[in-house]
Amino acid sequence: MLRLILPVCAILIGTAPAIAQEATPGFQNPEGLIKSLDVDTIEPVLIEAGINPQRRDVQGSASLVLTDPKGQEIILQPTACDDDGCLGLLLLARPEVSRLPSIEIVMQYNANINFATAVINSQTLWLRDYLTADYGITRGNLVVEIILMFSALEQWQAPAPAPQ
Repeated sequence: MLRLILPVCAILIGTAPAIAQEATPGFQNPEGLIKSLDVDTIEPVLIEAGINPQRRDVQGSASLVLTDPKGQEIILQPTACDDDGCLGLLLLARPEVSRLPSIEIVMQYNANINFATAVINSQTLWLRDYLTADYGITRGNLVVEIILMFSALEQWQAPAPAPQ
């Protein structure tokens, strides 16, 4: 199923990033349910999918950082955590831009892209996504969300300004 999903994602978003092409050869049980999005639970899933996460402390929270072959990073920060695990996962990526886009361009991007949201915080452009696992998330969906985020990061282009 995941091997079918990846080409479909590649078609929907243009070309699959390098990480998507390498991630999944030995990936098993994509329909398996992940009930917590904490670092200890998702790290083995990512490793099995061929993604090499690195543990890092981000603002006092245990997080994972994923790096593509070009050196671009996605931060996975578990949220909504208690003793039973974490029900949320924040995905953050910072595209390389020569200058900060206008608010209008960010709003236009957000109106046209469904799987990532562009935000400006502290004079930095970020792409973000948020996953919830109130009732779980499948292993395959987790991997596909990460592939989509890498694609959004790789393909970030501010929309052309509207003609005046």
